[in-house]
Amino acid sequence: MRVLAIGAHADDIEMGCGGSLINHRNDGDEIKLLVFTSSAYFDPITKNYREYGTIYDELVEASKVLNASHMCCGFEIHNLILTDSQIRRLQTEILDYKPDLIYCNSVNDSHPDHSAIGKMMRRYSRLCNKILMYKCSWYIGDEPIGINYYNDISSVFEDKTKLIQLYDSAAPNGGMKSWIECIELVNKYYGIMAGCMYAEGFEVLKWANIHM
Repeated sequence: MRVLAIGAHADDIEMGCGGSLINHRNDGDEIKLLVFTSSAYFDPITKNYREYGTIYDELVEASKVLNASHMCCGFEIHNLILTDSQIRRLQTEILDYKPDLIYCNSVNDSHPDHSAIGKMMRRYSRLCNKILMYKCSWYIGDEPIGINYYNDISSVFEDKTKLIQLYDSAAPNGGMKSWIECIELVNKYYGIMAGCMYAEGFEVLKWANIHM
């Protein structure tokens, strides 16, 4: 199986579907990580500046753990506004890679960059038979994300937390601890819904079983 995981920012993928990707890796599936923005930013509250070079190095390390290839498109953060170049880039990546399954940010995520990925993916949903959308922010949005698909990650949850911790630049000065605590609570909740210890939850954008 060829799996394409799409994130607006570096670390979106690992938070939203990292456990599922570890399961795919363990099953011998082919994985590609596609990050749309450079993810570089300055946080006016913490005064933390996240440099692109550091972020890219973290993406490379995460890719190694997942035995995955990776691509960073380098669009400006907070500026995914469905331009023609952004939309065409997504189309090109999907046509070139020919994935059997896509994971991507949810169109109903409250972060505008995240929802932009979902909107672009919805436009090109015809290009892949199986598409699952994930949430990776904790903010309240205008529309709830309708989680209706679950992957059991109980056996790999600890590996998922280690994968996320590779992105140390995203939450410096001890901030990563709160990230992991939030993710554990969310994955425990999804686990309750799925009937296991830990699970990742998704909204199905498309799930078509095609018999050739």
